[in-house]
Amino acid sequence: MADDRFVAARASYAFTAHPEEVAAVRQFVGDCAESWGIDSTDVVLIASELATNAVLHGRTDFIVTIRRDPHVVRLAVDDRNTSGVSPLGLSPEATSGRGLALVVALADEWGVQSRDDGKCVWTEIRLRAS
Repeated sequence: MADDRFVAARASYAFTAHPEEVAAVRQFVGDCAESWGIDSTDVVLIASELATNAVLHGRTDFIVTIRRDPHVVRLAVDDRNTSGVSPLGLSPEATSGRGLALVVALADEWGVQSRDDGKCVWTEIRLRAS
């Protein structure tokens, strides 16, 4: 039975394509998660990886949106780069390129929505009963 008292929560913030913005994304997402009473560990790590990809590969300003529904936290990063996104097969000696693989491992669902003006990389994390 759904709790009728629950109100979905949503927050968005725009960031510039500069490496120092990744820390600001972590702070923004962590503050939202904490204010909604959820464990922020995985969602902050996912946000950090997606923001890093937006800075390094998207190279455009980007918007981070976090939404909490009764059973799911959805995190989305929208940028204006139309290039696709895919996890790479890497050699064990590679020193970068594992971020999206980490996102795939932590998120319960993820995907990419392509648009004429860019893309949205989204993830969903199911909330565990406490």
